[in-house]
Amino acid sequence: MLRDRKEQIVLLVIFVLVFGVYINSLPGSFVFDDMHMIVKNNYIKSTQGLTKLFGAKITSVIIPGGMYRPVLMLTYAFNYAFGALNPYGYHIINILIHFLNAVLLYLILNILFRDLNFYLMLFLVALFCVHPINTEAVTYLSSRSTILCAFFILVSFYNYILWRRSGKVKFQALSLVSYILALLTKEIGLVLVLLVSLYEFVYSEDIIKEKKRIFFG
Repeated sequence: MLRDRKEQIVLLVIFVLVFGVYINSLPGSFVFDDMHMIVKNNYIKSTQGLTKLFGAKITSVIIPGGMYRPVLMLTYAFNYAFGALNPYGYHIINILIHFLNAVLLYLILNILFRDLNFYLMLFLVALFCVHPINTEAVTYLSSRSTILCAFFILVSFYNYILWRRSGKVKFQALSLVSYILALLTKEIGLVLVLLVSLYEFVYSEDIIKEKKRIFFG
């Protein structure tokens, strides 16, 4: 967790960069896919619609066949409940998710690369905060699926690492629940399997011993 002074500095830097870069997106209106994902999506506008989210393959009535992203739809429903179709609230949630993703990235880097220079780690996290590759995912409201799924992937991966290093069941449970939420947000949640596999290949004691045996006999 974020405890010492350096980590508090990281938190402040992330906050300033993320909100400083994306605060100008708040007045942005609904565009393109936002229309059928949010504006014309009746499933997020009533309690009756919400009860159907986990039981049917739906996102909106306009998409033939729909797609199963109930957790994403719940966040849109949350926005609609408190601000109807005022885009400000939707943008604030997107920016907040990006902020949390940057914090999670720092936590993961900090646990995997404890010997990494602090300022280099800070630079990498700062780069993530402001890199233009994230612009569409943060400012385009329909792309919340990407950053929200990334959030659950990062939470799951972070807790997976803690579980593998501590053996505590609570971290295993948190990792599993977060992974399920990622899959219920967007299909790219499957990426976590690759992350976990890569982690095991690099850090697993059994695999490390096997690699040493192969290379050194």
